Amino acid sequence: DWDVFNGCTNLETVKIPNTVNKMGGQLFWCCQKLKSVNIPNGVTELNTYTFYKCKSLKSITIPSSVTKIGGSSVFMDCEGLETVVLNEGLKEIGNSAFDGCKQLKTINIPSTVTSIIGLAFSGCESLTSITIPNSVKEIGDHAFSDCKSLTTATLPNGITTIEDGVFSGCENLSAITIPNSVTTIGYYAFERCKALT
Repeated sequence: DWDVFNGCTNLETVKIPNTVNKMGGQLFWCCQKLKSVNIPNGVTELNTYTFYKCKSLKSITIPSSVTKIGGSSVFMDCEGLETVVLNEGLKEIGNSAFDGCKQLKTINIPSTVTSIIGLAFSGCESLTSITIPNSVKEIGDHAFSDCKSLTTATLPNGITTIEDGVFSGCENLSAITIPNSVTTIGYYAFERCKALT
């Protein structure tokens, strides 16, 4: 169900039993002291705002049963989140999934992912590099915008469109590999990428 722990501002640790196979939206909304929580293997989708503004959460493992980080803003503004483990089996990283996760430095995108929706990693200011596997066929608008520490990025073979603002505001992006399959580059795709030469 939704809003189960919404606004439990002093909640620090949660152990969810393996019998749970569904996690509702806004489950831990603004649980700002939450430091430790598990996602049971059996959960298939994370819903809208599940961990929104859990600012003390430093690491999370997404089990292989999860196919979709769905809805919107699942980990948005988890400003202390440093480590995210994504497992094979994941297919979609949803809208604003990790938007504003300012301490996230690295992310390994599994080879099962086919879609990275708009704003997925926007504002991940500590992210330094990104390799997108060839399984990905869709990268939404502003997916990596304002990743100010990003220096290199590799786009997948087979992608045809670089959407609007995908790397907008990536001030330190100095190298980008664009495959021959790309036929369209959207508005402001590399706006304010000052380090590109």
